[in-house]
Amino acid sequence: ASIDTPDAATVVFHLSQPDVPILTAMSDVNAAIVPAAEIKAGSIGTKAVGSGPFKLDKWDPNAKEVLSANKDWAGGATGVDGIEISVLPDEAAILAAMRTKQIDFALLNDPLVATLVPKEPTLQLNRVPVLAYHVLQLNPSRKPMTELKVRQAISCAIDRQEVLDTASLGEGKVTGPLTIPALATDPT
Repeated sequence: ASIDTPDAATVVFHLSQPDVPILTAMSDVNAAIVPAAEIKAGSIGTKAVGSGPFKLDKWDPNAKEVLSANKDWAGGATGVDGIEISVLPDEAAILAAMRTKQIDFALLNDPLVATLVPKEPTLQLNRVPVLAYHVLQLNPSRKPMTELKVRQAISCAIDRQEVLDTASLGEGKVTGPLTIPALATDPT
């Protein structure tokens, strides 16, 4: 196995065996390409390093991030001069900030908070699917889970639709016992 860089914008991986999920694995933040000097300096995760459409101007992990358009970005103009990302303590605070127009948009993960948005005349709720799933895993190496009948009884006793309706207000799809095809598990 080896890696070649035939030009300044190309990297070629020569693998010793086929690795189907390599592109998915490399798209994760843990596989980000960063300057070797930053790794040696130990500054990864403590300051901004990147070449994307925005530059980090200010970062207070408990308050906000301020970004400005990166005029040198290879992708061209961003269409906005900058972005300010507020860090708010919880989703009730997010909703309050939206009501008072302190923020323009937000991601709400709590379905109970999200149900309040349609009641607000100046706010709009857009539902988008997420590439996630929730699973209850039992450890079959510890008693009483070593017994197949116990695991089967637990599986039969769980009302999956009721769990979905209670935990996510019905937003989602019941699956099981096998994981449904998704971004990283879809065989097609």
